[in-house]
Amino acid sequence: MDTDVISGLESGMSTVLVLSGISDEETVKQYAYRPSIVLNGVGDIVKKARKIWGDAMTTYQFALVDALEKVLRIRNRRKCTIPFLKGYAGNVSPSTAYSC
Repeated sequence: MDTDVISGLESGMSTVLVLSGISDEETVKQYAYRPSIVLNGVGDIVKKARKIWGDAMTTYQFALVDALEKVLRIRNRRKCTIPFLKGYAGNVSPSTAYSC
């Protein structure tokens, strides 16, 4: 809320808060500003994107959603932690993107 959401709002962008990080619904209530969309977890990103874009998805949007679905399947199959999808603020290279 203090970094990504406020930066997005100040830049005039729509913002998404995924509650799998350090913020929860109670945290959101403490701020005068609100994200455009609040999702329970990263799995909801794919569902929301498909609902918003539907059949009008561009090639880029489709590729993005498809890549995220693949990462989520790998994580679920291996019971992995994926730091950059859990609000990890550090630099994560593709080779260290997940650990099992």
